Amino acid sequence: MNTAERQLAQIREENAQLRRELEEAQDALNAIYSGEVDALVVNTSAGDQIFSLQSADYSYRLLIESMQEGAVTLSEDKSVLYANKFVEKLLDIPLEKIIGSQFIRFVHEADLDGFFSLLRQQDLENDSAAAEVRLLSRSGRPVPARISASRIFLENIPVYSMVVTDLSMHKRHEQMLAEEQLSRNIIRQSVNAIIVCDERGVVIRANQAASDLIRSSCLNLPFREAFHIYVNDSTSPDQFELLRIEKVIAGETYHSSEARIHHEDGEDDYLSLSASPMADDAGQVIGAVINIADISLQKRTEQVLREQNDYIQTIVDNLPIGLAVRYLEDGTATYINKRFEEIYGWPAEDLRNTEMFYDHVYPDPAYRQYMRSRIEADRASGDLERMYWKNIEVTRKDGTRRIVSAKNIPIFNQNFMISTVQDDTQQAAAERKLKESEEKYRLIAENTVDCIWIMDMDFNFTFVNQAVQTMFGYTPEEFVCTNLRDHCGEETFRELQKLVGEKSLGVTGGRAEPGYAELVFEADLRSRTGEAVPVEIHGAIIVDADKKASSLQCVTRDVRERNSFEQQLRQAQKMEAVGRLAGGVAHDYNNMLSVILGYTEMAMDQLAKDDPLYNDLNEVLSAANRSRDITRQLLAFARKQTIAPVVLDLNKTISGMLNMIQHLIGEDIALDWSPGEELPWIRMDPSQIDQLMVNLCINSRDAIEGIGRIAITTSRKQFSESAPADIVGSRPGEFVMLSVSDNGCGMDQETRDNIFEPFYTTKGALPGRNQGTGLGLATVYGIVSQNGGFIGVASNPGEGTTFRLYLPVYAGNLQTASDEDEIEIPRGCGETILLVEDDRANMQMTTIMLEKLGYRVLAANAPREAFRIAEKNGSSIKVLLTDVIMPEMNGRDLAENLISLYPEIMIMFMSGYTADVIAHHGVLDEGVHFIQKPFSMRDLAVRVQEAIG
Repeated sequence: MNTAERQLAQIREENAQLRRELEEAQDALNAIYSGEVDALVVNTSAGDQIFSLQSADYSYRLLIESMQEGAVTLSEDKSVLYANKFVEKLLDIPLEKIIGSQFIRFVHEADLDGFFSLLRQQDLENDSAAAEVRLLSRSGRPVPARISASRIFLENIPVYSMVVTDLSMHKRHEQMLAEEQLSRNIIRQSVNAIIVCDERGVVIRANQAASDLIRSSCLNLPFREAFHIYVNDSTSPDQFELLRIEKVIAGETYHSSEARIHHEDGEDDYLSLSASPMADDAGQVIGAVINIADISLQKRTEQVLREQNDYIQTIVDNLPIGLAVRYLEDGTATYINKRFEEIYGWPAEDLRNTEMFYDHVYPDPAYRQYMRSRIEADRASGDLERMYWKNIEVTRKDGTRRIVSAKNIPIFNQNFMISTVQDDTQQAAAERKLKESEEKYRLIAENTVDCIWIMDMDFNFTFVNQAVQTMFGYTPEEFVCTNLRDHCGEETFRELQKLVGEKSLGVTGGRAEPGYAELVFEADLRSRTGEAVPVEIHGAIIVDADKKASSLQCVTRDVRERNSFEQQLRQAQKMEAVGRLAGGVAHDYNNMLSVILGYTEMAMDQLAKDDPLYNDLNEVLSAANRSRDITRQLLAFARKQTIAPVVLDLNKTISGMLNMIQHLIGEDIALDWSPGEELPWIRMDPSQIDQLMVNLCINSRDAIEGIGRIAITTSRKQFSESAPADIVGSRPGEFVMLSVSDNGCGMDQETRDNIFEPFYTTKGALPGRNQGTGLGLATVYGIVSQNGGFIGVASNPGEGTTFRLYLPVYAGNLQTASDEDEIEIPRGCGETILLVEDDRANMQMTTIMLEKLGYRVLAANAPREAFRIAEKNGSSIKVLLTDVIMPEMNGRDLAENLISLYPEIMIMFMSGYTADVIAHHGVLDEGVHFIQKPFSMRDLAVRVQEAIG
């Protein structure tokens, strides 16, 4: 018995068992209701227990409740008086909503007639009857069930007692049986050969078409013995491999429209085939199914037609002349090829009729009459020599004129003639275009900025254009008397020799026609002054009719400017790519840091400062703060840090940092401060000035071994249109320059080219230095770029380094940042704050903070939940405190929607990365209340009070 038959037998046995259990349960229930049973004997693990039904109502109820079938009692008006737990589970509806309801609420509308018929039958007789109906679960999903009903009297009151049996499994079994029978019928009646193999590759089922295919029975035979089928290898149309059933059972599938079966008599049939593994319900492969269609007749017919059509089409397509087939009587064309249309320049329908042909091709009446008389006279003579006409001018549909030669070949016994036409203007036009081209390219060669030259195969220059003087400083006359070896290094010359030799061999080794081989290479050539000029050379090796390489024709381009632009572009793309990564990392990192900082700070508030645990928590807080600084560096590098710029005096801001900077760099390094006089104001976030100074000064400190000096200066700079070329990104305008110089070890060119790349550091190579993160100067680059500035770097090994930061001057009204005084943490007065935060840990932590500060908090984990809360509490909400980046919608859209409904709500945003949702290029919009994650309780208290006003 195979697997499918075993499954079918199991299904049938399960159905029979279900029916027996249903009948037994119904008999027991009827006996209980009729009073025929005085007691129940229940088998338990402790032994048989006897329950008296007259004295053990509780036991009777327990029995009903534990039934694996539904028990329902209905009043005469069809209300549910009682239902057991199975009914609750079956309908997925609580019992309290079932009891007291009309039972017809739970019956499918299409089955109501059958249900009422069942109850009416009980009104007429006492025998139990049953009906199959569909019950409706809470989700509306129909549940197939069998209802057995009988009418009984409880304390002389008539009621309906029903037993409900879940038929879902039974229906599924019936469906599987039907599907099994359908599959058998499909296989039996299919005109295609259908073969089913078991996991051993033995044929366990096959229809008649399969037996016909191999001309004998294939049942119980290994597939590889019964069928010798070859499938096409798609990588090579002419390669076929034997279909191996074991590969299909192992999981491979085959779909081939080019399969073949080989018979013992040597004959092959063509097949269209698909083979795939067959799995059971558990997904275990139990065999394979192969579907085969015999397409031999179709393939042979197609082959015959293809050969005939290809033969005719090949003749027509390869004719180098236009061809038409015409009737002898009136000249009407029955066939015109494409070349005929192309030469005359008219569609075929305009050339078929003789009159239309003359009218279109010869629009001038006099010339038309001349050609008509001449052609008709020549045709009437029957002289084949006279039916060949040369130098005929024809007019195309677009008005252009061509010179053609035409010929008619009559086939008198077939009553038609073949007309041919050839375009004779091509050679003349080619000669004319050649002269025009020579003149055009001469002018191009003389006026192009690229250097064009021709060399013989020994690399002697035979022609150069005027651009050689601009590029290399030689006149054309001077340059043409030199060899390529005179203008490049020996190694470069040998590489070029090798390349030209390989290309020459490739183009002259077997070509029958003259041609050329292209070559492209880059090299440094020397100018007249000895300067290295990087060039890109596009050349061609010209091969003559004797298949001999005759010359080199080259176009040479100065790529110095292009190389510079490409280097800048690669740097910009690299910074942008890593910037996107850094912004995303900082966002997730800030969420985690917010939780760490918040809970640590709140835990410390509950401990005395002399408590040992207080010091431990303080270390955690310090580490988290340092991690926050790293996150801010990432955001600054990525130019995605949300900043609140103010107008400030750069000299005053730096002066306030000098003590802190001196502590950072140590006492062995002298700090010189030279502020510029009457320095213009700039507009920046003061915290960014801190980051710039700390990163630059620490970088200088690490470059100094032992005693050294760091100088900080400021000054005003005005750039004209000719801004310094060595400062990448410079532009005209007025700027404040901030310079940080040191007398440290300096940098070589390679290091200077990479210092602003994230994670690039040389500090691990310096003795006594810790390995750097490589984010310091990348952060400086990000801050300066974010604020519209640019950076210049001057450094050489052993000569120290100078960083010059150019920050744009503020041209608007002055409004400086005020120093924040140390004040007590402001507290709320019970105001209601709607907190929206998709990170649950952050939401819980911020809720605790706000409640400790005296606010009433309504917390939502998503914008949709926030709208539901606002509907109930909108009038009492004072502040919406929302995260910026969230699923469903961002914080700004949430705020705009809530304000449209509740205009009095104040809005405050929080985020570790705003992604320009509430800021433009990282700068906060005017009037936006914002707090940067991670934040302390003091920061939160101050910002909330600012939002409340």
